[in-house]
Amino acid sequence: MKKIIILLLLILIGVFGVVYWQWNKPRETASNRKSEVIISIDSLYSAFQSNDSLAFATYQNKVIQISGLLDRVERQGDGANQSNFAVLLSKTDGIEAKFSFPDTSSNSILSNLVKKNVVLKGFFAGFNYDAMMPEMGGTFEFNQSAIIQNKTHE
Repeated sequence: MKKIIILLLLILIGVFGVVYWQWNKPRETASNRKSEVIISIDSLYSAFQSNDSLAFATYQNKVIQISGLLDRVERQGDGANQSNFAVLLSKTDGIEAKFSFPDTSSNSILSNLVKKNVVLKGFFAGFNYDAMMPEMGGTFEFNQSAIIQNKTHE
């Protein structure tokens, strides 16, 4: 009986140890991952126009790197849930890419780069068509993003 109690305690301690480790491990961001896909926003949009289910399966949760003109930097949410994101515009009207960042320090860097070309990467989270007028484009969404290159590409 004593051996069973000791064994159960060891199992319980092991389970709590694994849960504690999983809960406290650093969150994975795109900055510490290699880009799996380097693509232009227009090419990404073309892939979704031709076959959106295949494109979604191809790019979902992959680290994608995109370069383009940084149109604006916005903040989303409120209080502790506030995150900042950059919006990269396509040459095709109506197509945007929204990159959300895990920290607020990127906000000051990005704010200085508005209307300049930048290279950003992030985990591809999805594409939202404009429900009212699908031919007008949509928005690509990226999570846990990172700034790769913040120099102008004139």
